[in-house]
Amino acid sequence: MQPEELFGLALGIDHPWQVVSVVFSKELKRLDINIDFKRGAIFPCPVCGDLVPVHDTTEKTWRHMNFFQYETYLKERTPRVKCPKDGCGVKLVTVPWARSGSGFTLLFEALAMALAREMPIKIEAAHLGEHDTRIWRIVDHYVEERGIVSAGRDRKTGEHHPPALELVRLTIPRRVYTQSHMDYVADKIIELHEMRDRINGLEIAWEPAAGSLRFFLMRYSPRGGRLIN
Repeated sequence: MQPEELFGLALGIDHPWQVVSVVFSKELKRLDINIDFKRGAIFPCPVCGDLVPVHDTTEKTWRHMNFFQYETYLKERTPRVKCPKDGCGVKLVTVPWARSGSGFTLLFEALAMALAREMPIKIEAAHLGEHDTRIWRIVDHYVEERGIVSAGRDRKTGEHHPPALELVRLTIPRRVYTQSHMDYVADKIIELHEMRDRINGLEIAWEPAAGSLRFFLMRYSPRGGRLIN
């Protein structure tokens, strides 16, 4: 089996995609895996889903998980399709190994999210060899600080988009509060955690029309009529 076939199997690269070359640089400590699509391949329009031929291509690169100690990148001649339907036009095809607009593969992002649970982002970024701003962009995509409130609703079903995690970020002006203030905040967070099974939470009582900044305007009420049992 050729190296290209082996890497294709390891990455789950399937028709119409194929690994065409693998380039390793010991000096740069880098592995580049080059991917292409087969001649004559057709792809679904990202807007309507109809299968349409390739219009043109653009070069894209995604950071992947390291191969041993070497940084690994997927590079591809990504196709754009031109759909004749109204509202479609020329669109970049969505590749199966990365989400749209990301510079990382899905597996790298999964690793970044797993590490984000265990360590500060700055330490994680140093461990991964990335700037912490890029890691924060991954976290911000999968985690809504306001949780389900910011995630919005599905346009077809009306159901909420559940975020991967619900987090609360505390922003603290360092020159305003003393250590005793912070001790008090920490004690109250511990109290909330200990009584978490008694807190019913809130539900949306009213929200503005779609397209508005609903998290600024919506109103809430305690679930079941009581906030705490």
